[in-house]
Amino acid sequence: MEFPALHTSEWVSFSPLPAWLWWGAVFFCMLSLGAGYWGLRRERSALMRRLLLGLRWLAAAMLLLFLLEPGQRSRTLAHLPGRIALLVDQTASMQLPSRPGGETRMAEALKVVQALLEQRSERPEGVELFGFGESLMPATLAWMGEEVPKAEHTDLLAGLRALSQATQGSKPLVGVVLVSDGADNTRLRHGISAQAAEFLKGLGIPVSTVLVGEENLKDVAIERIQPDGFAFVRSKLQVDASIRIRGFKGKKLSVSLKSEGQLMASKEIQAELEDEVQTVAFEVTPDRTGRFVYTVGVEVSPEEVLVDNNERSFSLKVIRDRIRVLLVSGRPSWEERFLRGLLKEDSNIELISFYILRNHDDPTEVSNEGEEMSLIPFPMREIFDEQLASFDVVIFQNFGYSEPQLMISLYEGNLERYLFRGGAFLLMGGDRSLGESKQGFQELARALPVEAAGRAEVQLFSPHPTPEGLRHPITAFGKDSEETKRLWAQLPLLQGLNRTRAKKAATVLLEHPTLSAGAQRLPVFALWEYGRGRVAALMVDSTWHWAFLAHSTGAPSHSYERFFKNTLRWLTRDPELTPLLIAADAPRFSTGKVVGASLKTRTVDYAAAPHTRISLELVSLEKQQRLQVLELETDEEGHAHVEFNGLERGAYKLLARGIVAAEQESQDAFVIEPLGEERSTARVSSQLLKSISESTQGRFFKSNAVSLKEVPLKQPAPIEIDRSKDEPKWDRWYFFVLFVVCCMLEWALRRRLGYV
Repeated sequence: MEFPALHTSEWVSFSPLPAWLWWGAVFFCMLSLGAGYWGLRRERSALMRRLLLGLRWLAAAMLLLFLLEPGQRSRTLAHLPGRIALLVDQTASMQLPSRPGGETRMAEALKVVQALLEQRSERPEGVELFGFGESLMPATLAWMGEEVPKAEHTDLLAGLRALSQATQGSKPLVGVVLVSDGADNTRLRHGISAQAAEFLKGLGIPVSTVLVGEENLKDVAIERIQPDGFAFVRSKLQVDASIRIRGFKGKKLSVSLKSEGQLMASKEIQAELEDEVQTVAFEVTPDRTGRFVYTVGVEVSPEEVLVDNNERSFSLKVIRDRIRVLLVSGRPSWEERFLRGLLKEDSNIELISFYILRNHDDPTEVSNEGEEMSLIPFPMREIFDEQLASFDVVIFQNFGYSEPQLMISLYEGNLERYLFRGGAFLLMGGDRSLGESKQGFQELARALPVEAAGRAEVQLFSPHPTPEGLRHPITAFGKDSEETKRLWAQLPLLQGLNRTRAKKAATVLLEHPTLSAGAQRLPVFALWEYGRGRVAALMVDSTWHWAFLAHSTGAPSHSYERFFKNTLRWLTRDPELTPLLIAADAPRFSTGKVVGASLKTRTVDYAAAPHTRISLELVSLEKQQRLQVLELETDEEGHAHVEFNGLERGAYKLLARGIVAAEQESQDAFVIEPLGEERSTARVSSQLLKSISESTQGRFFKSNAVSLKEVPLKQPAPIEIDRSKDEPKWDRWYFFVLFVVCCMLEWALRRRLGYV
């Protein structure tokens, strides 16, 4: 569009006087006119009054004319052609197909840009090309053809705002052509709000939009999965999957939930509308702690334009809500009472406890002694055969009987297998435990870290922490070794000790200060790892002194509670206490990003394990395939870090094992997928692009019908193309003569009338 030259003329003031002087002159003139009128109030001739006042008014007007210095300025103006901005969407959704089996939306957009650039000669305006994604950037057609659109959020308002603030080019911006699929997932997700409409109107520039991609594409997408960030062991968790269904009205679809490739549940849904969102709920009941990956998938239809969004994985951190503890006591005692009270008070512990009221050797007055052994029959088979695997920790406190109803020998094999496969066991001493039992353990003895070594000792003593006990998380009560020694020395004395000998692989944390068995002091508290399980042995039944007698001083130390809670944490493999720990830097990574993971190694006594050799496996859970196997070595502090590049979308597991101590292992899981909605839905919105055009007085086009000639433009402001011409009008001689004549004539008339 061409604009003809425009000639303009306007009146201006050439006076250099400041504004305050101008107002002073006006005030002086008004004062002079007022004084003249007051002086003529007694004049009888109305004609003479009008004549004198008219002469003064005319003189004042001439004075103001000389001060104002008016003149005429002539200019020649013209409208120069502005520039048109081509704004092309560079977000990740432009990688999706524009139609089933067709090219990508970006390829279609490049054809639109090329067609518009070829039409530049048909318009005088200049055309500039920009891409927008995370930011606005000048671009070329060649660069756009090579660059992969990858911005994770479509924000059309941000792109238009950045363009309006850009200062490139000396020509004014007169129009915008926005090329996009309209899949805004930020502020315009639900259409143009009142605030957005006000912003678009305030641009003052017509924005024409070009739609790339077909609407009404058939697609099924898992838009969102909403589990909690964590779950509890053996507690049900509901997982809600929101599924967007487009173009499959009346069709039934199968939805499945898998865990590490294993099918856990399957449901069927039916689409009721052409475009709708349905929520499918699954229940998950984890049976162990750690981080695990679950995958929700919808069956793929051949008619779908996009199939990558039919499956979505999420990671779930499983923690312990409550530790399920089985406590079996040989008889009522202060040790049993205090321990049971401690476990019952802890809301994180679910306690199942049994204790024997008496045995056959105890005197009684009942008529049928065989049926009066306890308040209820001791359910040995139900506990140690049917329900054993449901317990996190089993505690035997002073338990060891030879009576058929109470013998554990029939179930020792179950207990030994339970421990070898990952269970936890705490054996506590007493007059019916360890070497004092009438019938010792056979198969279970293999799982214990100690073995009987004679009759029990009954004198009072104070247990001493070993060098390992000074740094082990169970017994390291102080900030350093000296404080730990001092705290243990301050505890009340214990009475009675089962004489045992620690096995070679066991770790002794507490020992008798003076008594020995061979070359080693008598162990008081020892532990080890048996298979995949953990076992601890406490050779006393008087730890209740730490809780009861400590209160007599008025300043309880809570060492009793701390000792047993730390022991339970160790037995149940609290993640903070594991010797080998691997953790991905995040539970979820975006595609194309580097995946990092950290390893930490410690010795069995929880000192840093420097230069430990670790075998690390990276496993694809979807393909059930081992992708990489690495050998790492930790640094001086027992730490190591590893990174993986180029991993595809999917779920993965990291499995770390000690090369020397192969029984030590740790695992973690993570998910790689595009962040946000850019590549998870095939949505195309022509309505949003039409609304943008209507709000800015632009025009909406489809990609196959765009024309640069039809793009509405804003008329640019005119600029001066020739020098202006100033012609003063105040400096005419007759104005000066008129001023002098008026002044002299008024003076003469006043003198004649006697007013001077």
